[in-house]
Amino acid sequence: MALNFNILLPLALLVPVLYAFAWALPSSKGGVPLKGGVPRVGAVALPFFLWFGLMSALPHKEERFMYICYPLLCLLGSIGLYLAGYVAAYFATCVCCNTEANRRTLGG
Repeated sequence: MALNFNILLPLALLVPVLYAFAWALPSSKGGVPLKGGVPRVGAVALPFFLWFGLMSALPHKEERFMYICYPLLCLLGSIGLYLAGYVAAYFATCVCCNTEANRRTLGG
């Protein structure tokens, strides 16, 4: 799986961490970003992590049993890429443009 999805696999595995981190960041609109998306992302992530964990725990692994996870892996990888960009943009704004106007806009 790491050969076929060498960039998406780490992003997909980091989605819960990135989502929690992005959820904790304040948004520029004054609310919490992604607040309503936890059930939707959880509905996609939970089957992937259950199947991935179950198949990883088996002593005899075959790639054909992981085909069930491929669509969810691609979706979670794209969500992870979006969240990584969101977190990186937040910190780039805070670090590079640390002015009084930006601090008021970001609420920090």
